[in-house]
Amino acid sequence: MPKLKSDPVKSERPSVSGREIGTPIAVLRLEPEDFVARGMVTKFKRGYDDLDYVKVAWVAENVALVRHPRSPKRGTEVVMSDFKPGERAKASRELHDLLRSLQLSRRDVSWLHPDLGGRSGNTPKKR
Repeated sequence: MPKLKSDPVKSERPSVSGREIGTPIAVLRLEPEDFVARGMVTKFKRGYDDLDYVKVAWVAENVALVRHPRSPKRGTEVVMSDFKPGERAKASRELHDLLRSLQLSRRDVSWLHPDLGGRSGNTPKKR
């Protein structure tokens, strides 16, 4: 899994600059433009990983929405910066809180990390 980093640019959250974004724990069916159009997120910033540039919006201290623009698959990853395999309760709580704050449901989730009940081997593809 590639490590994701955000561009070292000024932002509303100074702790974002240059830090690793984290591990995908889910994929939502919405695109970044959908989040912005619905007023769920004000802006996605440009970031990068070992593959390509990404769009990143931090929605909590340790949770970001991430989209690889060149990915052929639709959807936006929910990425957790401090995710640890086996710590299901914390990641589940973060995802539940995110869905509630964005007024989304589990039907809006197209992929879920295996540690959170998703199918093993069905990882989000970057390209």
